[in-house]
Amino acid sequence: MLLLPLLSIVVFSGVIIVERFQDFRQSQQLIHDTQFFAQIGALTHNLQKERGTSVAFVSSKGTKMADKLPAMRSDSDKALTTLIDNIENHIVTSKLAMQSTLDILSKLPDLRKKTDDFQLDGITCAAQYTEIIQSLLELTNTLGKLSKNAEIMRGANTYSAYMNMKERAGRERANLAGIFAIDKMDLPHLLKLAGNLGESNASYQQFIQIATPEQIEFHQQTVIGKSVTEVDSMRKHALESDLNVSLGVDNAYWFEQASVRINLMKTVEDKLVGDLLNNAQTIKTTATTVLIAVSVITTLIILCAFLLIAKVAYAIVEPFHLMQRTLFDVNQSGDYSKKVDYHSADEIGETAVAFNAMMNRLQIALTNVNKVMHAISHGEFNVMVNAEVNGDLNELKANVNNTVGQLRITIFALNDVMTSLYNADFAKVIVSNVKGNYKKIIDKAISSQEALRVMLTDIGAVMENVAAGDVNHRVTAEGRGELLALKNNINSTLTSLESLNEIVRIAEALAQGDLTQSISTNYPGVFGQVTVCMNSTTETLKHLIGDVHDAAEMIGTAAKEIASGNNDLSHRTEEQAASLEQTAA
Repeated sequence: MLLLPLLSIVVFSGVIIVERFQDFRQSQQLIHDTQFFAQIGALTHNLQKERGTSVAFVSSKGTKMADKLPAMRSDSDKALTTLIDNIENHIVTSKLAMQSTLDILSKLPDLRKKTDDFQLDGITCAAQYTEIIQSLLELTNTLGKLSKNAEIMRGANTYSAYMNMKERAGRERANLAGIFAIDKMDLPHLLKLAGNLGESNASYQQFIQIATPEQIEFHQQTVIGKSVTEVDSMRKHALESDLNVSLGVDNAYWFEQASVRINLMKTVEDKLVGDLLNNAQTIKTTATTVLIAVSVITTLIILCAFLLIAKVAYAIVEPFHLMQRTLFDVNQSGDYSKKVDYHSADEIGETAVAFNAMMNRLQIALTNVNKVMHAISHGEFNVMVNAEVNGDLNELKANVNNTVGQLRITIFALNDVMTSLYNADFAKVIVSNVKGNYKKIIDKAISSQEALRVMLTDIGAVMENVAAGDVNHRVTAEGRGELLALKNNINSTLTSLESLNEIVRIAEALAQGDLTQSISTNYPGVFGQVTVCMNSTTETLKHLIGDVHDAAEMIGTAAKEIASGNNDLSHRTEEQAASLEQTAA
């Protein structure tokens, strides 16, 4: 009973521990990503300065910023080396974005070579640097979206928005550095400058919307001063001046003031990265504290639960072990007089009392059932189970008593059938109130009795006809087994007795002088011998009568000859007498 809630606690605590452990690991990753943001920001800042210097360098054909360009490229290379190592470690988690950034960063050496050889104009140079810087900014957006923590995602998006705003300031520095280097404003530069200013305002509005009030105030208190005022003034002058006229602004001064403003923005950017890192550290600390607290609490709960389980289980299991041993002894010995020797006022004690009462009822019921079964085995069917029991035992009692009743009815019915068979009294009708398979047994016995009665009646009728000299009747009753064999033997005997009919027919033919009749059927045994003798007698008489017939014919012929001689003699005598008479006359 306690294992199920304990299991639920373990599962619930396990889920919490896993979640806190994931938070802990994510916080470590967040710290790492925050440091990665700082590295991206450092490289972006250095490339922004390198971009402005390079644009001024190519726009002035190398007359300006040539002395500052190598140092800026060196700073960019240091930041680039650190960032590339980190990017390669992040390729597993964001392969496509990281690989794309690496591919774009690989264009930097070729861009620098073209810048040194003046193969690019200021606008093209700024655009290619901007492409590289933009890939870094997009990488910050990608990393910010990968975070599952809302606070970190907000901080990352705030940092990304501010970097975009700072990037617009860097593009503005590069564009105006090129414009002031050639000392005139043409239409392409004007359009590019105006578009960049609009994007810068949009990035600032995005920053205002997602940054915290503290971060907004820090930006407003930091990015102020002479450099900001000077940058705004020189930008306004450039935008409001006519095209292709001298602007009269020193390129180096513009670049210096714009760089100061960008450095102030870099301070805010560092603040944003610091906030992001602090949030990540706070998340890590919270996750670690919660993980330890949940683990300790879960361990204590599980330990207490196990102690409670052990105590409760012992109090419950021990009495049941006693019951188990008692049941085992009963099962081995078959002695239902054994009882559980456990006395207590609790539920288990009541269970032991109920168990002992159950064993007592079982013993009484089994004693009564054994008594009934013993009586049945000795052919006594007047004994019934009369123990007072309930439930299944009462059902067992009813079933045993019903079985005994059915057996008694069945045995009585069988006794009637057997008596009828023994006395050959088939007129008595056997009726019994027997059910189920017992009824099938009685029905078969009654059917056997009826079949025997029909067979014997049919045989009696046939034998009566035989006694009257009529052997033309046959036994037609249906029979099986020995009765069928008796029927077949009687019918076979009657068939053999049909030889008497043949003998009568031959005798009647002989009486009428018909010696042409014979018996063609082959009969078995003595009947066959009689028919053979009869046929032999007929054949002998036939030959004898034939011989007599031939002799009679011979005698007839001789008599005719004698009569003819007598007639002739008489005639001659008459003639002689006439002659004598004549002579006498």
